Amino acid sequence: MKTTFVFVGFLLLASAVSQRHEVPRPKGVIYGVATGQDGQPAKGIVLTACPLGVPLGTVLPLTKTNDAGEYRFENLPWWGRYTVYAEDEEAGYSSFSTGPAGDGQPAEVVLTPEHREAKFNVRLPPKAGFLQIHLTNEQTGAVIWGMDISLMPKEHPESPLFTMGSSSNKVVLVPPNKDLLLHVTSWGFREWDESVGRGKPLHLSSGARLTLDVQLEPSDYATHCPDPRLQRAVIGGNTIEGSVRLRHEPLKFAQLQLFFLNGKTAWLGTTDKDSRFHIRDLEPDTYRLDVQGWGTTMVRISPDLNKLSNGQTLSYSVQLMDDECIGTTVTN
Repeated sequence: MKTTFVFVGFLLLASAVSQRHEVPRPKGVIYGVATGQDGQPAKGIVLTACPLGVPLGTVLPLTKTNDAGEYRFENLPWWGRYTVYAEDEEAGYSSFSTGPAGDGQPAEVVLTPEHREAKFNVRLPPKAGFLQIHLTNEQTGAVIWGMDISLMPKEHPESPLFTMGSSSNKVVLVPPNKDLLLHVTSWGFREWDESVGRGKPLHLSSGARLTLDVQLEPSDYATHCPDPRLQRAVIGGNTIEGSVRLRHEPLKFAQLQLFFLNGKTAWLGTTDKDSRFHIRDLEPDTYRLDVQGWGTTMVRISPDLNKLSNGQTLSYSVQLMDDECIGTTVTN
């Protein structure tokens, strides 16, 4: 009987300690009114509440305004700073084109355990421009269903606003009233003639719609390098570095993917603003290098080529040129 009493007492003590240390689960509330650029209530617009300054790995909460432009988020699962913005592509709003991804200092509100509710009125920014791209195979006229596009500011093309892959029938929301540069390509095809190099100039006003008919040349069309000496590269060291040119122009911000011969990915990245790339810490092997909009080539890393007979270490760089030709430069 004494043992039973002690055991029950221990359970009661453990329960009390557990309750004392239990942290209340956040259940924050943000509410307010959303208005458009004309000052009128924004009816039926999808909004999202986005916490600021924290890494996210979950779906953000969404709600829709009513006929009076009113909205309300309940049971928000984090304390801290929030912003609220429109995430409604049909209406012309998205995080990349009109939301905080393009705003260095979005307006914000703070939720804490002491202040669980906050009013936050939202004034919607100008709507994005709507870009529709009809993408076809230059050889066959067949529709190309997948596309990759990049948008960068004209004044700072080294800093892309965003890069996205999507189906070619998807409308792309473009930041409005800005001078931009557009790049269009698709895996298995060369980059669009009009966007190769610096990019296709693009300027859309708020709410404007533009349709582009874009034809892409298959990357395996008249490509395999006609010079057998330039069909693949054999280098030493443990780094593949170099530059890419297409139609005699630097291929900037193009996606690169390096594969082992078994098909597994060894590295994924992009060329920089100077069309250069660096792939480090590689083991001796034979690799396939795919460059978006350019094509495919092979690179073999051989330890026999690391040094000269006198012990001097060699450095290698490769130059990816037209027709899927690859040249090699050696320095010591």
